[in-house]
Amino acid sequence: MNKSFLLAMDGSQEAMWAADLAALLARKTASDLTVQTVVDSAAMWKLIGQELPGIIGSGPYIAAYQSVQTILKSLAETLVAACEARLDSDLSLKMVIDDGNVAEEICRRAQRHDLLIIGHQEISRFDNQFRHGHMKLSLCQLVTEQCGRPVLIVQRPCQIWTRARLVVCEVTYNTGVLNYFLQLTQDLDISAQIICTGRLKTIGQLIDKVKSELPASADVAVIGKKLHEIEDFYLNAAQNERDSLLVITLSNTKIGKYLCTGQAVDHFVRDLGAYTTLLLPPQQTDLERPLLTSEDRLQRV
Repeated sequence: MNKSFLLAMDGSQEAMWAADLAALLARKTASDLTVQTVVDSAAMWKLIGQELPGIIGSGPYIAAYQSVQTILKSLAETLVAACEARLDSDLSLKMVIDDGNVAEEICRRAQRHDLLIIGHQEISRFDNQFRHGHMKLSLCQLVTEQCGRPVLIVQRPCQIWTRARLVVCEVTYNTGVLNYFLQLTQDLDISAQIICTGRLKTIGQLIDKVKSELPASADVAVIGKKLHEIEDFYLNAAQNERDSLLVITLSNTKIGKYLCTGQAVDHFVRDLGAYTTLLLPPQQTDLERPLLTSEDRLQRV
């Protein structure tokens, strides 16, 4: 079955870079590409105050809401047309405009796709606090926290990578994660490396487990890094590794998503420095993955 990618488009420079990379990936893997933009009617509804009683809910406010909605819908159509013109015509391409809460609509549509691709503006927590007086979550932070699908975050212009590196710990690793990573590197025809991290006494055990589950034909280097070494590793990837894809595994907890290094996913995205990063949530193993029904297949089209 062909893979399907979703590109979340908001008109920013980073989103355009994400569009360029999405087109390259879709062509390389013969995948379908859907471009989505969202009219933020939820924010408009809150601004106009439609849920409040009294004069706010009267005719002038309703007319103002409808007027703003019409303008934003027109802008969304312009954005879709510009993105379609930017992408090559040889792609299997679909353009959609959704309406509602932006993060929720992106996550809802992402459930129908194998990969979500989104641009993210690089900004430090210090700049964030200086501008707003408090920490304000970006759209990318909201999406990565809510989305249950793999999310590829693009911050700078880049080409398809020459290698990919997967970072796992004992909590985030399973054969589903391994198979996803191996399939990804095979589809892109790039070299692969797996980095095992976590508690010192478990790193060696995890390396042995990963090696034992690798196919005999797989040419994958498996190494270990202590948790305190990961910070330097991230910094080097951000500064010097334009041609390398960083794949970070996640775990779900009752209080949110966390990286294999123990960091909250929204904090990681806030301080992200790498050109591109793939956040990989828990993957089902072959034994856990349910068979697709005919209805499931129709929804994937």
